Amino acid sequence: MLIGKEAVSLFDRTAGRFAASIDTSIERGTYVRGRLFEDMLRQHGAPGGEILDYGCGPGRISLRLSRCGFQVLGVDCSREMIRQAKLQNQAGAGLQFRVLEECRDVFAPNAYAGIVCSSVVEFVDDLEDLLAGFLRSLRPGGVAIISYANSASLWRRYAACFRRKYPHLAIQRHVWNWPQARRVFTRAGFEVLEAPRWFECAFDNYRWLAWLSSLSLVGTLGLVVLGKPSA
Repeated sequence: MLIGKEAVSLFDRTAGRFAASIDTSIERGTYVRGRLFEDMLRQHGAPGGEILDYGCGPGRISLRLSRCGFQVLGVDCSREMIRQAKLQNQAGAGLQFRVLEECRDVFAPNAYAGIVCSSVVEFVDDLEDLLAGFLRSLRPGGVAIISYANSASLWRRYAACFRRKYPHLAIQRHVWNWPQARRVFTRAGFEVLEAPRWFECAFDNYRWLAWLSSLSLVGTLGLVVLGKPSA
């Protein structure tokens, strides 16, 4: 298991609440994360291609991508997150969800046209192993769209003071600025196709303030597009 037991336990306990909060954001039209992943995959991935959503959580991004024409496999280490994902209406979607430990072939060579990975790398124990798995399972020319914790975010530093409200921040193992993140990804063998797009903070709940999340000193997450070299 690439993610520690403490993180898995936290994700299991918070799965229902997390799913409900995303659904509220979707209803309000403020689910920036889902829109960004969709936009980036549309720009860089061929519709109909096989996509791995690694660490899919309650599956809202997976479902969104499948309804754009992608064939999506969502995997997660948390059984409760997968249960929440399967509760969605999947009618007509090219989509399946599996618990990670029951999916031993998840990193089969050249299996995917694209990989999306939302808020996972910051919790991983063996990051080199994970990124090697991503690179191996992407087809040449494939893309990995990954979010990572932004160490430059002033909002993240503020939120970290409230551990009861944001317990996940206390167990993050990897928090980077962009030069650090770029070194990690390029050392793993990826090429950077797009520099980070910053997103996610409490301002997202207010449409007239949501633009603040796109600033590198505010957005708690950076979303990058990485490519597997063709040769």
